[in-house]
Amino acid sequence: MCGIVGQFNFDRNHVIDASQLQSSLKKLHHRGPDDSSWAIYDNVGLGMTRLSIVGLKSICGPYRSESGRYSVVFNGEIYNYRELRQKLEKEGYKFRMQNDTEVILALYDLGYQEPEIFFRGMFAIAVWDHSLSKLTLIRDRMGKKPLFYMKTERGIIFGSEHKVFLEFDQKLKPNLEAISDFLTLGYVPFNKCPFENVSAVLPGHRIEFTSITVSKKQYWHIPLFSEAQKDLSLTETQWIDKIESKLEESIKYRLISDVEIGIHLSGGIDSSLLLGMAKKTVTNFL
Repeated sequence: MCGIVGQFNFDRNHVIDASQLQSSLKKLHHRGPDDSSWAIYDNVGLGMTRLSIVGLKSICGPYRSESGRYSVVFNGEIYNYRELRQKLEKEGYKFRMQNDTEVILALYDLGYQEPEIFFRGMFAIAVWDHSLSKLTLIRDRMGKKPLFYMKTERGIIFGSEHKVFLEFDQKLKPNLEAISDFLTLGYVPFNKCPFENVSAVLPGHRIEFTSITVSKKQYWHIPLFSEAQKDLSLTETQWIDKIESKLEESIKYRLISDVEIGIHLSGGIDSSLLLGMAKKTVTNFL
C-alpha cells in the first residue's frame, strides 16, 4: 500500500521541522510497515512508508534522480514499469534499482514533464523539482490511491491520509456538507473532503505548486462515446474476444510481484472470473 507525506514552505527561511515530519510518518505506519524514510531540503520535507511488493531489496524513498534535479515519494504501483524501463534504457538512462519508482525519475530526467500519461497503474506521486522549486502532486486516472493537500499560511502540506495534517499543528474542522453527502450517498464525492480547508487531488489530475503560483491540469478523462465509435462495427463474437483479451492483459499486469499474491473470493462471478483468468495467465498460480 505505502503512504506519503510532505511539506513545502514557500519561504526558504522556514526550514522544515524534522520532528513533525517523523511524527506524521508514524501516523502512516499501517500503510507501509516494511520501512519508512524521510528527507529535508531546507524548506521542503518528503517522507514515505513502504509496503514492499516489487524490488524488495530497494531502499525506501524519498528517491532522487540521477541528475539530482528531482526527488520523489510514491504510493502505488506502475504495472508497465518493465516496458518503460526497457524504453528508457535504449534512450541512455542508467538504472540503479529494480523498482517502478525509479522509472518516474528517469522519465523526468530525460525531459518527459508529464510521465503519468505513460503509466498503467494506481499511484499517488509527489515530485520536488530542486531547480525550479516546484512541487507536483499527481493522482492516478481513477483515483484508486488517495492524495490530499492543505494550503496553510506557510505553504502546502500533503499526505495519503487526513491525520497527517494534525502533526503539523493544523486543526481540522469537519466539513458538514461532505458529511451530509456521505450519510446520503454512502460516500464523499471526489471534489469534497470530510474536513474544511483540505482538498483532494482529483482522479486523472496533476497540481503544480510554486511559492507564487498554483497550476491544475486534467491529464486524462473517460473516453466519450463519440471517441469509441470506431468499435461499433464489431460483431458480438469480436466484442467477447476483445473484452476477454483486455481482461487477461489487465490481470497479467496486476500479478507482477516479488511476493505472494492472494485473491479474496466473494463467491460472485467477478472474483471467480479473476481467479480463473489468473490461473490461466500464470502457470504457477496456486
